Amino acid sequence: MKKGVALLSLTIVIALICVYLWQAGKLRDLSSPSPLVNETSVKSPQLENGISEIITKIQTPQLANKFAHAKTCVEIMELCPSCQYQWDRFVEEMELVALEAASSGPYSTMPKENLISLAHSNDTNGMFYHGSNLVWKGLSGFTIFRPDFFENRPSNQQIKEHKLDLELVKKGENFIFQAAIKGKPMAWLELRNIKIMILRKLTKLGNDNKEQIRELIAQHSSISKLISEIYKKDPFLLELHSLGIINEMDWLAKSHFKDMAPEEVQKEKELIKALSDDFYNKYLEKWIHERNYNGEEIYPEQYNEEFAEFYKYADKLCWPDY
Repeated sequence: MKKGVALLSLTIVIALICVYLWQAGKLRDLSSPSPLVNETSVKSPQLENGISEIITKIQTPQLANKFAHAKTCVEIMELCPSCQYQWDRFVEEMELVALEAASSGPYSTMPKENLISLAHSNDTNGMFYHGSNLVWKGLSGFTIFRPDFFENRPSNQQIKEHKLDLELVKKGENFIFQAAIKGKPMAWLELRNIKIMILRKLTKLGNDNKEQIRELIAQHSSISKLISEIYKKDPFLLELHSLGIINEMDWLAKSHFKDMAPEEVQKEKELIKALSDDFYNKYLEKWIHERNYNGEEIYPEQYNEEFAEFYKYADKLCWPDY
């Protein structure tokens, strides 16, 4: 593998996601705990009136530390031959994300009609990148995964004044959801991010539709909970989805509650919780149905627990120059 692939560690995953969220802003944490993670709660005074008053930090289970004494990349690979395949698969996925984020990958450079055709042919990456383009077009008036992205990007003022096209956003979300169903973990993170991007856009436009905002907050929460459920056998992906312990959704919820009396805040939280549970059940039912239909595991384990521990050491040993 190329030496430059070292840039594709988990830290770089955050940077790549930041490209997706250039307009949206900060990253959030995965706040829903999983049966396979240990949770430590930290009081956050900034979230006093938010959707929750606790930030949950995700920690993967600790294996017997079989990799701690490895001193070279070759040595650690020999300790876990099966980890090599998972490592290569992860690197391949992150390389693709990096190329597409730079608008130089196969999906961002192919003719638009070809990408649309792939998306409608149930190609996982085709659905993800075409769906993301539709979402960005609906939110900001431009597509991000195209070679002319940097040349033809609208001005900040044009983006700010762009009329939100929720119908186009929803169409894009449907493609991304299908990519998630077919096993692209990054798609769930993108779906969660979209809820924040819509909320930020509504906030900037001065939208005070409490019912609409309530629904978006509930959807974000339900997706976080769903991620914890469907990847409960995969501590590596759980940790990947929990990166960026900045919970912007709580900030937005705090803004949502700011003009409410204490009793109204409690009632609103109960409404959001009920909505979130309803969305979660629908998402989970859809996930189970589609996975069964396609003959896929309901609780996939793309990266096992041993790899989660292996990665912590391999990332340092295999790429010492970084």
